[in-house]
Amino acid sequence: MPGLGTGSCGAAPGPAALAALTAGAFALALAPLLPVVIATDGAPADPGFPGWPLLAALALLPALAAVLLCARGAAGMATGLVIGYAALAPGRALLDLQLVLDAELASRPELLVPTSLAPLRPTAGAAALLAGHLLTAVAGVLAVLSTRPDIEDPEDPGGVGPVDPLDPVPGGRPGLLVLALGLGAALAVGLLMAPFGSGNAYLLGRSALDSPGWTLAGAVLLAVLAPGAACLLAGSPDPARARGGLLGVAAGSAAVAAPALAAGLLTPQLRPSWGPVTVLLAAAGLVGCGLAVRRAGDAGPYADLVLPAAGRLQRVAAAAALLAGVLALLGSLTPAIAAGDVAVPAVSAARLLVPAAVALLALGAALLLPGDRAAAARPALAVAWVVVPLPAAAVLDTVLTAAEIADVGPGPGAWATLFAVPVAAVAGGCCALAGAVERDDVDVYALAARPADRPLLLAVGLVAALAVPAFALPVATGPGYRAGAIDPASGLTAWGLVTGLVAVVLAVAVAPRCRPVRGAALLVGAGLVVAVRLAELPLVAARLDGMAAAPGTWASLACLVVLVAAVVVTLRPGAGERSPAPRGRALASAGLQSRRRERRSSGGER
Repeated sequence: MPGLGTGSCGAAPGPAALAALTAGAFALALAPLLPVVIATDGAPADPGFPGWPLLAALALLPALAAVLLCARGAAGMATGLVIGYAALAPGRALLDLQLVLDAELASRPELLVPTSLAPLRPTAGAAALLAGHLLTAVAGVLAVLSTRPDIEDPEDPGGVGPVDPLDPVPGGRPGLLVLALGLGAALAVGLLMAPFGSGNAYLLGRSALDSPGWTLAGAVLLAVLAPGAACLLAGSPDPARARGGLLGVAAGSAAVAAPALAAGLLTPQLRPSWGPVTVLLAAAGLVGCGLAVRRAGDAGPYADLVLPAAGRLQRVAAAAALLAGVLALLGSLTPAIAAGDVAVPAVSAARLLVPAAVALLALGAALLLPGDRAAAARPALAVAWVVVPLPAAAVLDTVLTAAEIADVGPGPGAWATLFAVPVAAVAGGCCALAGAVERDDVDVYALAARPADRPLLLAVGLVAALAVPAFALPVATGPGYRAGAIDPASGLTAWGLVTGLVAVVLAVAVAPRCRPVRGAALLVGAGLVVAVRLAELPLVAARLDGMAAAPGTWASLACLVVLVAAVVVTLRPGAGERSPAPRGRALASAGLQSRRRERRSSGGER
């Protein structure tokens, strides 16, 4: 009987990966013992509490666990642990890069608490932190490379070859994927919240969107990497690797949240906040999911949660999309601010709810079409539901600002807009689940064996690069007008823009791995999100005097043009020649070829 983590998907992470992980762990554990920064006026900038034991334990335990698992023969679990833990290293590195480039604005009481306004100069401790994250990321790359054998087609005369251990396969515990997705979303929310509350003027407790640039970039990257890595590793066909991967993501998340929670409890003038608590609770949930993988894997591929039929999920998504579209339309047509008998001006950002409502109503109606036409439109809604929170954030931000005035509060339009956001999210979630159900009927061996579509990869890479300035920069400029952008001054509006940016980037990352029609639908959904972002210029800003297009407009236009080109490239003749057949048809074809080979062999012997 093979040991834990052995088999085609149970390759060990390799000595180089373990060495890099161990070296990175020692660097991260040693860094708090060294001076991280020095104030130019000699004022002390010591840690707010003796947190070195906690930081050392969080750094060393994952590496120690990986080494012990390899020593005990649990190679698959060790590999998953290394990959999951290292997946968060880039985001953690950006957080620590703030210590090097502008330490005065860093909120890291476990490493430093400024006591003056003097500039802070980074020292050896900051360099050790960055080196530790770099080595951890290298270990993750080496572990991934050691687990990606060549994929053979099941119809190949040589038989079924090894499966890529990072690719989800039919029967791959769909219920676990649902739980990992939910817990990953909780991780993302907690990582973007304020790490602690503060009464210290030199050490501010700010949420990600109120933080300086490198801290904002690191938090957003962690909010993307944590749920993405959890879902990807939960879908691994090797139960041992899925178990280790979830534990690794939990360990990496705890390494970010636990010091912040300890600082809130132990540092004077600080108080704990719900952000780290949310992260730690979600990480504990991932640990529970990881421990449950053994039972799910041993009991068979269908022992876990069973998702509803794809058709039923599509009908629920259609109903939710139609309802969200109606609510968004009501939000745009009714007053968002109520002030008694006093007339108040309309919220200009509410005009963007009109194209958002039209998009959701159209996609919701398309999901009610018979046959494959509804399934073809479903991926677009899985992305395009974001067109509601994108303008809704700006509307609600204006309402909350106005509510600070006496006798002013939210009107019916604000409530309709608020309710439209979770309803749209339900529509998008049901579409994503329906896609997971449909994937169980697809020959993923042929899908993984398709050659890389280089023109499509180039197009989606350009889209991802252009999406960043499209959402991060303002689309209009003029006297007395402040366009939304991803910066601390934009408040709640920036959260909507971050949601749109993440949706577009995830869509273009997934599209090349989909069948042509499904991939094109994902890109169409991303195009709708960019179009709503671009609509701010003609629907809102252009109605004011002296307005002009800003850099965000040109980036959005370029992004939209490249998205259209990517759809054309995806649907061009020949793009679907290697599109996977339904699994039953593929297995029948493999059986037929096997019988033909047996007949040829028997004929040769006679």
